[in-house]
Amino acid sequence: LYLHVLRVVADKMPSFVVLENVPSFGNSLAGLSLLDSLQKIGYDVDCGTLDPNAEWNEPSTRKRWFAVATLPRKSTPFSVKSPEIPFSGVSGDFLDPLNPELDRYDAERIAKTIAGLDRHNARHKAAGNGFGYTVIDGTESSIPTLVRSYHKINCGPFVKTPYGVRMLRKSEFERIQGHRILTE
Repeated sequence: LYLHVLRVVADKMPSFVVLENVPSFGNSLAGLSLLDSLQKIGYDVDCGTLDPNAEWNEPSTRKRWFAVATLPRKSTPFSVKSPEIPFSGVSGDFLDPLNPELDRYDAERIAKTIAGLDRHNARHKAAGNGFGYTVIDGTESSIPTLVRSYHKINCGPFVKTPYGVRMLRKSEFERIQGHRILTE
């Protein structure tokens, strides 16, 4: 895929290009080739890994590789500067207040799926594999990555309630991500 990206960049030569991926991409053959190619066609490139929980006052632990490529100007090339501000809150800052009726409903709605997931994970653990999911209770100093397939109820994080675990609600997801999610 990076070859197609390079083709578009070389054809259009935009003033800047912003790329992001998993942290290991930056040291992969594709990542190194991409950076080298951007420099060969005339871009200044700044790249690195961002840790939102440790550097950007974000609850998420999802580290990301980034590259910002800019065409040279008379001024200093662009570079990303981390504010170096670790997250100081807790996961509970992003959760809805306790609501016994809704918490019970949400936990009961996914209880059979969670029981199946527990059986699945136990089989894999017995075989020496490291499957599992995370459960938060509001006291954690970070929130695990919220994956695109979260709605499939397969990895968490789930929220601990007196009635079992429940999924994050849309309002909580929005607070964690820092923006409104349009679903209508």
